[in-house]
Amino acid sequence: MSDPVWPESLPCRPVLRGTSMKPQDNRARFKPEVGPPISRRRGTAAGALHVMSFLMTSAQLATFQSFFADDLLSGSLAFTGLKNPLTKVAARWKFSDDPYEVSELVPGRYTVGMNLFEMPTGAA
Repeated sequence: MSDPVWPESLPCRPVLRGTSMKPQDNRARFKPEVGPPISRRRGTAAGALHVMSFLMTSAQLATFQSFFADDLLSGSLAFTGLKNPLTKVAARWKFSDDPYEVSELVPGRYTVGMNLFEMPTGAA
């Protein structure tokens, strides 16, 4: 089964001032009884948490909410169709625990802030 794809009618580039990225810690750490802490790499690839904001109309917001609820099963499935805003490379995404927040700017115009996890390359 292929991943759902970000709808074409939705914005594909976030608002620049509403974008940040934090790499996932890819280290396993151990504190022995004596001596300095020991760490090692967990795996060859790690994902990253991205915070992005998109400007949307009422119609786009309805499309987004339907995509999230129906196509992504309330955000439980990964999706494609958005590029990493920093590298401009196609990526595979999944919503984090605190998936999104909607703020009305003016009637019919919204800012949709999203917390998206960029899946590491090759992740299932």
